[in-house]
Amino acid sequence: MFRPAMELPHPLVQGATKIRRHRAARPLAALAAGFVLSASLVFGLVTFAGAAFGIGWLPEGVRVALAGILVVGMLLVDIVSLRAGDVCKLTLRRQTPKALEDRFGPYLGTFMWGIDTGTAVTTIRVSSLTWVTIGLALLQLAPWWLGLAYGLGFSLSLAACTLLPPWRPVNAFGEPMWVQRLLTRSRPAVQVVCILGLIGFGAVAGAAVIGAL
Repeated sequence: MFRPAMELPHPLVQGATKIRRHRAARPLAALAAGFVLSASLVFGLVTFAGAAFGIGWLPEGVRVALAGILVVGMLLVDIVSLRAGDVCKLTLRRQTPKALEDRFGPYLGTFMWGIDTGTAVTTIRVSSLTWVTIGLALLQLAPWWLGLAYGLGFSLSLAACTLLPPWRPVNAFGEPMWVQRLLTRSRPAVQVVCILGLIGFGAVAGAAVIGAL
């Protein structure tokens, strides 16, 4: 899915014509810009909403306890999803439509693709970790720039998967299929890592609450 999205004149279509790497970086930059902008706005608005409703005025111990409850709930969701061999149960079963490129072109289309996926809640999620981070922002336990960090992390990973693997000849698919296969096979491992992260955070939150008693 990565390489075709960066090729012209049809950047979101499998098997598009191979082009130079520096031209591939243009739609990639548009997608990354949309993603970073969207993620920053979503997490910034959630943080602002928490502050506007006075959540930050609650005792820190109460907010940490609420975060711990959220983590436990999302941990159970992820365990159920992993045992079922499925993605997160609390997610919309949709992906960004590829028709965006056909309607709006290789740059505006990929920018809008980034806007959609960057919201973190409108497309398929592998783990409920997304909901935990949004909850932490709402509880004023995470900084406002969390969305910016999330967006940059995604963009750098996408750039590496798109531009670093060797490009194939003009008459072959541009997509390095081993990247797709690796991502597909590694999904359960990613889910396990997210579960371990939730367990670790839950342990830290529990210790903080107990220490505050």
